Amino acid sequence: SGLPAADCATLGAALLVNYNSTDITLAPASIDENAPSPYTVGTLSAVDADGGPTYTFTKVAGIGDGDNAAFVIVGNELRLTASPDFEDKPSYSVRVKVEDGRGGSYEKALTVTVNNMEEPPTDITLTNAVVAETASTGTVVGSFGIVDDDGPAGYSFAIVGGTGDPYFDIVGNELQVAAPLSAGTYTLIVQATGPGGLTISETFTITVEDTAYLSIADNLIVRKGSTIAVPVTYAANGNTATDLVFDVTYDAACLTFQGGANATSPTPGTVHVTLSGAPIASGDVTT
Repeated sequence: SGLPAADCATLGAALLVNYNSTDITLAPASIDENAPSPYTVGTLSAVDADGGPTYTFTKVAGIGDGDNAAFVIVGNELRLTASPDFEDKPSYSVRVKVEDGRGGSYEKALTVTVNNMEEPPTDITLTNAVVAETASTGTVVGSFGIVDDDGPAGYSFAIVGGTGDPYFDIVGNELQVAAPLSAGTYTLIVQATGPGGLTISETFTITVEDTAYLSIADNLIVRKGSTIAVPVTYAANGNTATDLVFDVTYDAACLTFQGGANATSPTPGTVHVTLSGAPIASGDVTT
């Protein structure tokens, strides 16, 4: 009864059991931002108990396929289609399917992370570049800032050249007056250094403005019982003033204030002058 022994042996040799893959791995599973072409992330591998002779990896739709369009698979390499930028997108999700060539398959969503790399800054900024020639040592001219995709924290600033090097200093991120100034322009070459050692240099022009001033004529002679106008000379020196306020003092025991345009005498011996509303040019301002 039953099959002959030879037939049993033939039937047993034809029996083949295939085990599906149980996992898909990616090594490494990260890539540096700004990586060069071909933007390879890592190598895909299948975890399979019976070690199929060949494995084919493809992208498939399903849970975790949100960034499938950003990837291509070449052989067993997973590659991005463009260089990644951590600040724009720090991680990706791609769904991959592996087939073992014998009818077995397995799918898995993989996460690819982008490594944040220090990037060189793109610009140095200065909040103000104008200062009066009368500014004293320690006067803050302006503050330096940095334009960097990684953020402005951790930068140091230094003057590395320029005609203004002896006259200015940087304390923290503040540009300060370090010596007496003369009206004109000064150049400063400023270098910013990031926490990772990357640097950028930029040349700034600092304008030192001549000072506007008032002067009152000396040795004015007035006859007893007469009146006199006191000429006050205003020199704008390139500045634009729209308000001008000053006081003139006199000996109230022998002189009396009679009045004047835009002038008042709040107390005997003092004349208070206020001009405002329009740009005031160099010339004589008379009380």
